[in-house]
Amino acid sequence: MKRFDMSSIHSMSILIIILIVAGCAEIHRPTFDAEANFNRATAHVKEGRVDRAIPDYTKTKEINPRDANQYVNRGLAYSEKGQ
Repeated sequence: MKRFDMSSIHSMSILIIILIVAGCAEIHRPTFDAEANFNRATAHVKEGRVDRAIPDYTKTKEINPRDANQYVNRGLAYSEKGQ
């Protein structure tokens, strides 16, 4: 059985602490942000606040440009606004 010296144990302890702290860090999830903006924009439209929905749909487009739903809903919001 291999024996570890104190410096190896100390190094492994530091590494474990770093991994634990890194695992507890908040993870930024762009798709979550895009979904939140999309949902807020949709709520604005349902409540008749189209002017407030368009910037949220635009922000959704910037965060997640591959989501076709926000393009459609943004276009509909502009159409409802008369633009």
